[in-house]
Amino acid sequence: MKKRIFTILLSVLMMSALITSAASAGGNVGLKGVQFSIGSLDVTGTLTGLGGYKDGVQVDLTATGVPVVTCVSPGGKDSPPGQNPSQVSATATQYITQIFKNGTAPVNVSAEPTLNGIQGGCANNNWTARIDFVFWTHASIVVTNLSTNAVLLQQEYSCVTTRFPASVTCTLIK
Repeated sequence: MKKRIFTILLSVLMMSALITSAASAGGNVGLKGVQFSIGSLDVTGTLTGLGGYKDGVQVDLTATGVPVVTCVSPGGKDSPPGQNPSQVSATATQYITQIFKNGTAPVNVSAEPTLNGIQGGCANNNWTARIDFVFWTHASIVVTNLSTNAVLLQQEYSCVTTRFPASVTCTLIK
């Protein structure tokens, strides 16, 4: 009799542990249908495997590239191109708190770089460094659990950008 009760209790404990683990784990987070486009650097796609993350997730986009800069005088006149810094970076964050019943959520995030006059190669910070275009070279997407700050997904991309026509193609680095 004691052996049977022990077996039943052990079975109940193991089932509880399995159910709790599966519910709190939320599954394997993935990113499907990711598309990169020019504006700034715009990313769209669908996150999957979010079923267990009731408080939501944070999506961080970080991108780097080579800018084309024009300096604009304090009077608003364009001058010759700036010194064009060798690299510019941009970041953006999207907070996703509404997750659909099937554990998915849309991603739509845009990273916009900024430079002050000196950073853009202009005479001084009274001038405006207008970024006319960025040749994006790298992007990183990190998805974090808002409850625990645990990283759920991190993907690195190598990007190739053309100006005429304006397009960007980013390939997942394996």
